Amino acid sequence: MRRPQELADVSEDREIIAQVLSGDVEWFALLISRYKRDVFATVHYHVPPGAVEEVAHETFVRAFEKLSTFNGEKPFKNWLRAIAMSRCMDYWRRASRQRELSVEVIDEESVLWPRESASMSAEEHLLRDTSLENLRRAVQRALDTLPAQDRILIGLIYKEELNHGEIAEVLGWSVAKVKVRAHRVRKKLRTLLLDLAPSEEGKDATRESAE
Repeated sequence: MRRPQELADVSEDREIIAQVLSGDVEWFALLISRYKRDVFATVHYHVPPGAVEEVAHETFVRAFEKLSTFNGEKPFKNWLRAIAMSRCMDYWRRASRQRELSVEVIDEESVLWPRESASMSAEEHLLRDTSLENLRRAVQRALDTLPAQDRILIGLIYKEELNHGEIAEVLGWSVAKVKVRAHRVRKKLRTLLLDLAPSEEGKDATRESAE
């Protein structure tokens, strides 16, 4: 059940949207002001820091263009977030096409990704050298090989820590599709991390050549 303030916000959003659709487009600035922080917070989880402002701007432009399709079945905030996620996917599709794999900031908490996604043997190899920078590069290389949707899904699972139902609502998928896709992308990421983990034979050979 929604709280009174949430109901008030939904009602106000509908009034603002009605004004915009009636021709008073300057009212859209109220929606930007109300949800700018939420959009930036969502986008920053899924694209490099330098691209956050651009993707957030694209989100609001797209929302304005598609405002007439908003039917009020779900809160405007949720509808806007779905657009933001779509813009994030578009960002990575463009990056892939241009072969420009942007460097994503991976903090200390993000080290949990390979620990939860890779097998123990891969983790041991990746963490043998305790350099966070080496680990960051390995995770980044694995992420850069993923399709846009899979990359966003990983972010929703591990960065935003959403459950299957929440992810389904954000992406407009069924819960069943989220579960299947999440299983597949975890398996794919595990394989990628295993491939990136140096073998003991390779390490020995490297040591011998260095000596």
